[in-house]
Amino acid sequence: MKFLTKLDAKLFLSEIQSFDKLNVADENYNPTSEEIGLFLKARTPLIKKIKNHRKSSAQKANWRNNRQSMMKGIKAFHKSTDGKRFHKRLGKFLATRIFRKAEDADGFKLLIAKQGVLKGINAARQHLLVELEYFHPMQEQIEIEEFLVDYAFPYFRAIESKIITSEELELDEIAFLFDITDKGVIIQKLSEMVGQKFAQIEKLWNSIHNEISTSGVTIENDSYYAQFFTKFKNGLKQK
Repeated sequence: MKFLTKLDAKLFLSEIQSFDKLNVADENYNPTSEEIGLFLKARTPLIKKIKNHRKSSAQKANWRNNRQSMMKGIKAFHKSTDGKRFHKRLGKFLATRIFRKAEDADGFKLLIAKQGVLKGINAARQHLLVELEYFHPMQEQIEIEEFLVDYAFPYFRAIESKIITSEELELDEIAFLFDITDKGVIIQKLSEMVGQKFAQIEKLWNSIHNEISTSGVTIENDSYYAQFFTKFKNGLKQK
């Protein structure tokens, strides 16, 4: 069990009613096996009960339909992620995808691109697993576990399989990769590809997002990314 902040350590001790250690606990606190056992014994049945209730009261369809609730899990993931390799690899892949399909590349470049994105997905998966080692308030833990089990790991498996066999990704899968990848990294890669300043690309990105959203097509909509790619490419051509 690890702690991101002093507050997390204190919340952990409060949950197991070990109040005598609150004054000395900080983010470096190393809980005993007995304390971890008490924590798991108390929290596991509560989490199971809440998750079962949530599943019975909400039909899970796809990533876009449940994106708003799952974004809480993503934000918690980004908050504690100190490694950025997966952002760089996936950012390059997604920036490239905006301009051309994978089959437009020659064989050698396609192989290198595949290796890069597969490494990026593997790095993201590893960081998500590390996330589970940290203490989280109960509601946040439930959101992260749902994010991992219901979405992240199944999407990773499907995306890896399609990349290896050069299959086209579904819009849900594209949306998922865009959501877990830092937008700033994607914009930086686009900036490098087209030779324009970061600020120009960011302004175009935000402008197109606002234009599509204002028309009533939200990021959860099936056609959002298709419209975004087209408008983005056209916007760059006009510069």
